[in-house]
Amino acid sequence: MKITFTKEAKNIDVAIVVGVFEDKEMTPPAQFLDETTNGLLSAALDKNHFKGKIGEALSIFAPNDLKVRRIMLVGFGMK
Repeated sequence: MKITFTKEAKNIDVAIVVGVFEDKEMTPPAQFLDETTNGLLSAALDKNHFKGKIGEALSIFAPNDLKVRRIMLVGFGMK
């Protein structure tokens, strides 16, 4: 797997990855992204069976105003 870092993401097939603890408790970066997207992450968590357990992942489409296509929520397990 090749990982690269860029200064600015272009709206191509790029994702933001943020963590969620069990019981759907978001990490600070996830909370910030949720606020920035007017509750998009909270809504996605409410509508899916994602609980934040280790090994879980949820991919959602990002709003058009973000410079990425997807937001990946990754389960971090117990806090």
